[in-house]
Amino acid sequence: MVQELGRLVIAVLATLLLARQATQAAQRSWRRRAFSFGAVGFGLLAFGNLLALLGFVAPLVLLVSLGVALLLVSLASLFLAYRAGELRDQLRRAGDMVAQERERERLEREGRERERLEREGRERERLEREGRERERLEREGREG
Repeated sequence: MVQELGRLVIAVLATLLLARQATQAAQRSWRRRAFSFGAVGFGLLAFGNLLALLGFVAPLVLLVSLGVALLLVSLASLFLAYRAGELRDQLRRAGDMVAQERERERLEREGRERERLEREGRERERLEREGRERERLEREGREG
């Protein structure tokens, strides 16, 4: 029961999310079609899950088959949107975000390396001071 309810909630959320994306996409674009097909596909899956939750099993295979088919059409439409250049802005933004993240990681790595070198330098200086102090004490012990 809980598993069926979870699937229903996820399918409904996916339907709403894709429907919202479809309304924000340009009219008559492949991107809008992709989101619309995806929303209807997930809507059919949600309806099938609701029917299964209520105990109806007869139309489930048909609903799930249609839902999956529409999700495949949605993926094909998304590919056509990509080919038509409709996703260029999103891909550029994603690339910019990846570049920013890589830069942040590089700066973090350089900062950690700088800290490590500074620690090693301080340790080396401490060891040199201790060595000089030991030598001074040895000299004073021989002279005294």
